[in-house]
Amino acid sequence: MKIQIQNLEPNPFRNIEKYPIDRFKVEALKGSIKETSFWDNILARPKPKTPGKYQIAYGHHRLIALQELGIDEIDIPVRNLSDVEMIKIMANENKEDWHDNPIAIVESIREIRDFLNAELEKYETWEEVEKYPNNLIKVLFSNTKGDWKKARDNGVGQTTILKFLGEPWKQHEIQKALSVITDGDFYNDEIVSEFETITDLDDFHSTITSLNKERESEGKEKLNYNEIKDLAPRVADRKKNIKEKRGKGKFSKPNKIESDIKTITRQELNGDESIYDSKLKDIAIDINRINSTANTLKNNIITLNGELKELGVEEIKNFPMIFDSLESFSSLFSATNRMMLFFGIDFKDKYKKLNN
Repeated sequence: MKIQIQNLEPNPFRNIEKYPIDRFKVEALKGSIKETSFWDNILARPKPKTPGKYQIAYGHHRLIALQELGIDEIDIPVRNLSDVEMIKIMANENKEDWHDNPIAIVESIREIRDFLNAELEKYETWEEVEKYPNNLIKVLFSNTKGDWKKARDNGVGQTTILKFLGEPWKQHEIQKALSVITDGDFYNDEIVSEFETITDLDDFHSTITSLNKERESEGKEKLNYNEIKDLAPRVADRKKNIKEKRGKGKFSKPNKIESDIKTITRQELNGDESIYDSKLKDIAIDINRINSTANTLKNNIITLNGELKELGVEEIKNFPMIFDSLESFSSLFSATNRMMLFFGIDFKDKYKKLNN
């Protein structure tokens, strides 16, 4: 069906202002559309009670790409999708695009929780639920009146949401998202978006919860929102930095370098470690990696020297690539000396003494 771009709206269950947009993906889609034109890979439904308008189920990055390219009209499939189908498609699109991204997971679970709670409110009694054999609530609670009543009184939990979503969602992801959502006093997008994974966010949240319980037992005031908001980026940056250091280099073995969110949070809160100290730890990780690489290089050179000696080689001539190697060794020697000077060691002077 041919539809004007201006008549397409986002999935109503996707808060477009909160969900992240991957600019790399948008630019890649723009390049693909320019090269091969647009294929009908956006699915839409007629907007309820609004003739001429349509809501897309998925394809939000494609829609942005089309808008930025100035394309006026596209030909796409239109289906009479239910709210249940729209919200499931939204959640699974987010999962596919963003995987473990906290803001995408938290917002998806928030929308689903609110939607299911609203569905529960439509029925006053279990007898009303049973009148409609294929309704969503009856399916989710498997004809169990007790579970339905508990959910209606307290709100849906992780088990019900997982049953609604199915694969590829995991129960631990849903549980972690719910723990953040229900702590509405402190948590909003400013804090959630600081962390790389839902696990890091959950660790930070549980640490704050534990700290506040300790403070209450000691007669101190709990951490307020502004204090938590100030703490979150510092904790997230340190964890991210340590992850990056651990991931670099074949010989990276930063043992005894603390990376636990709980410990980092307490250190940052109590001032146990300044930013300066944190940077020094990062440098220590780099030095450990360089040291491992240097030892490997040293062993390789010793082996090569032994092989040359066994062959009785005294001098290599007409070997052009050796000049590149010598230039690299010279640069390495110079860079090493500059680094050693920070530690009060003149590498050039020490080298001279070793060879005298």
